[in-house]
Amino acid sequence: MELNWTKAESRLSPVELDKVSSPHGVYMRKNIEAVSVEDPMTKETYIKYVYDEVFLTHSEYDRYILIQDINLKHDDDVVDDYTLKLIEEGIL
Repeated sequence: MELNWTKAESRLSPVELDKVSSPHGVYMRKNIEAVSVEDPMTKETYIKYVYDEVFLTHSEYDRYILIQDINLKHDDDVVDDYTLKLIEEGIL
């Protein structure tokens, strides 16, 4: 499942996983950075947050989590298979 991340910004600090702000799905965010910005009109400095964001419907999010779990299980199996091979060859 490929996620289409978009650039976003906010004056409020965002959470990485937001399941509550929309009844229609889930916002996932990454690469959150606080940036100091000067307002050109007032010359006041404020903080804005820039980040990458993707919105998934609830069913898309459930599928995404399932795929992540499968990938983690596969990674664990690969490590287990490699470790077993090393043991069988007397290396470990």
